[in-house]
Amino acid sequence: MKKFLTVVLIMALSFTILSLADDSDAADAGLKLYEVKSAGSDEGFSLYNYSDSDIDLTDYSVRNNPDVGADKGTITFTKSLVLEPNHFITIVKSKDDPESKFLQHNTYHVYGTDGIVANSFTMSDKGDDIYLVKGNKIIDAFCYGNVTISDISLWEGEPYPTMSSKKSNDFAVRVDAAKSSTYGWQRWGITSNYFDPDFKIDAEVTPFTFPESGGIPVYKTIETAKKTVYINMYELTSANMYGLLIELENKGVEVTVLLEKNPVGYSGMKEDAKKMKALVDAGGEIRFIGGDMSRYNYDHAKYCIVDDSKVIVTSENWTKNNLNGIVVDDPEEGKGNRGWGVVVESKQYADFMLTVFTNDFDKTYGDVIDFAEYFPTVTPASLSYTAPTDVYPTVTYSAPITPIMSPESSWDGTLYTIDQAKGRVYAENQSVSSAYEDFTTVESPLKHLVDSSSKGVDVKFILNSTNDQQSVLELIERLNTTTAVSAADMTKPYLHNKGIISDDTCIVTSVNWTPTSLQKNREMCVIIYSVEVTEFYADAFITDFDNNYDFDGVQISISELKSTYTEGDQITATAETFPEKDYEYHWELDGVKMTYDIKRIAFTAEKGDHTLKVSVTVDDKVYGTAQKFTVNAKSGGFDFDEYKQYIIPIAIFIIAIIALALSIAMKGGNKHNGGGRRR
Repeated sequence: MKKFLTVVLIMALSFTILSLADDSDAADAGLKLYEVKSAGSDEGFSLYNYSDSDIDLTDYSVRNNPDVGADKGTITFTKSLVLEPNHFITIVKSKDDPESKFLQHNTYHVYGTDGIVANSFTMSDKGDDIYLVKGNKIIDAFCYGNVTISDISLWEGEPYPTMSSKKSNDFAVRVDAAKSSTYGWQRWGITSNYFDPDFKIDAEVTPFTFPESGGIPVYKTIETAKKTVYINMYELTSANMYGLLIELENKGVEVTVLLEKNPVGYSGMKEDAKKMKALVDAGGEIRFIGGDMSRYNYDHAKYCIVDDSKVIVTSENWTKNNLNGIVVDDPEEGKGNRGWGVVVESKQYADFMLTVFTNDFDKTYGDVIDFAEYFPTVTPASLSYTAPTDVYPTVTYSAPITPIMSPESSWDGTLYTIDQAKGRVYAENQSVSSAYEDFTTVESPLKHLVDSSSKGVDVKFILNSTNDQQSVLELIERLNTTTAVSAADMTKPYLHNKGIISDDTCIVTSVNWTPTSLQKNREMCVIIYSVEVTEFYADAFITDFDNNYDFDGVQISISELKSTYTEGDQITATAETFPEKDYEYHWELDGVKMTYDIKRIAFTAEKGDHTLKVSVTVDDKVYGTAQKFTVNAKSGGFDFDEYKQYIIPIAIFIIAIIALALSIAMKGGNKHNGGGRRR
């Protein structure tokens, strides 16, 4: 018995020590997956040595099969390949693509050479999971597309987005060695500016609107340039702005411009190229970004950096009408679009933005070309600058700001800002993608507007039906009739704005509510935390809303209903309608009709997730809304599922303690028996 207990004790302690050792090995592993390219003949991956010592790859394998004992889906290193500290090595399927940036940026080895054995190792365009294995232990992982990894010690959260098979230079790069999640990786050539709500920059902020301003704040800010002007613009077509930039070049100011190569529906590029040529001849530098290999679907940003101290961000392109220099009081009388703009004065912000601009302007990534390459034979226009004579009054406020942008952070920053609202959310947007029109289930800014309205937040939304009238008007009707969102259609002035107001915070942005704009374009936005600045834009918004909101149906929402309850709780809910009249209310719980036809109801529900719906019928039209809630189990019981992961380690620990105690007790007993007196 004594021997058995000793063996049990040793086994238990060994198990604990081995577990700790394994965790330590995983935490200290110096080799990690660094790049992944899933499409093209140059499909492959890179490994990076983050340690201070050489690493021989013969100890490692790479697999797209989580079963480390499987033969298929593996790459093994049968010969010594030593990777020095702070270096990486690239392993690819083929070297046949002469344009491959994946092959050009580092030393690479091809499957089947240098002792690299690939056994059915391929990566799917739609999604896959990849594992770095040392011996028989997974030490790093990566997943993308439609494949997830459930082990949060290897990967946390959503998979990395699908890499495009159409863009030969689309591959993922690790930007944070400590993070095994989407936020630790980024598309090659894109900055790693993820959204951080705590990252705020103190600034002086001057808001303005289009068409009221005629773009005068843009002119006045750029006129002050003494050293440099950097512009990133989807469409820069204003002859007067080119005239100003040429004038600045002639005064010794360096003007650098990055433009989208192929704007959608833009037919005047050849004519506008003459204006660009005039700036280039004056000493300015112009490049275009775009094409099949582009890092972005479109460079849709609209911003400018002046003298490393001021940044202009607008929702509007710098066109003739938007920069017409004419001040108007009534927006419907203006020539330009409805849009928002802001001048932010802050060296820190300007430095931040210059880093982004420099990255996007770089030709290294294969998607940027010089003006002379794109327009080798164009003749210059004759241009001059006429300073606006109208006066547009502005007020400058001190306010913290947070930069966000697509594709890195506008999705998270937009949803976060909407979700923080307690009192109001106002938004107007040129377009909402059909992919987001199902606002009951599809995650999107529109769904978050609807969710906020169901919590009692005053939500107003303005859309533009000019380009897709029937679809937009149907969406507006559904919002007005099935949710607590008040929605309006605006066509004059042309609604091109994308602005958001959330309580005392606002966003000036170029982002349309489409998957492309939020997650695939280069877009620029700035979150401004200021009562005064937000009220400035809110006044313009309310003017637009009052001029265009004409819904005469019924809005309905549910109040009182909480998000969670405990089994046995009485649940109460009240139907709120606008306009408030005497209706017969139809309640449903999880799709089953309830025996209530009154405004306020009380009931109990079983444990689980539920959906409560209420509707009214007026003139044969049904207006309704639904809200979800959860009923939890009563506390005090023992939930085995919650604690089962701890049962085995606890049992082993208890056995070890008992074994140790018995061992000590037996030794004590032997001593006592041996020390007795003889009779």
